[in-house]
Amino acid sequence: MLKRNDIEKLKTYAVFWENSARTTQLVGQKKPLFVDGKPIHDLNGNVSVWVKDWDRSQLAGGTDPQGPSTGSHRLMRGGSWGSGASLLGSAYRFVYNDPSERKRDAGFRLVRTAK
Repeated sequence: MLKRNDIEKLKTYAVFWENSARTTQLVGQKKPLFVDGKPIHDLNGNVSVWVKDWDRSQLAGGTDPQGPSTGSHRLMRGGSWGSGASLLGSAYRFVYNDPSERKRDAGFRLVRTAK
């Protein structure tokens, strides 16, 4: 786990306001974080990640609670190149606008099963 108050170390793992040049950066340019022994690049920062949940002021709680199945505003996780270090945690969730809107600092993560 990276400490978001160690800005210099964080710059080696994530793209955020302090080192972004105010734009999205190529994936894989920073050191990876290891999850279950596997290297994961750009887990935090660069672009905020769309999640399938719609906005709801209160979640049910528990492990990975599900949001409502419909709504008008999607949720995003983590921070982007436009975020300060304090917003880079993958557990950080925030309300995003209508899904039809395009933003330069929003994206999604492609996942594949390892062979």
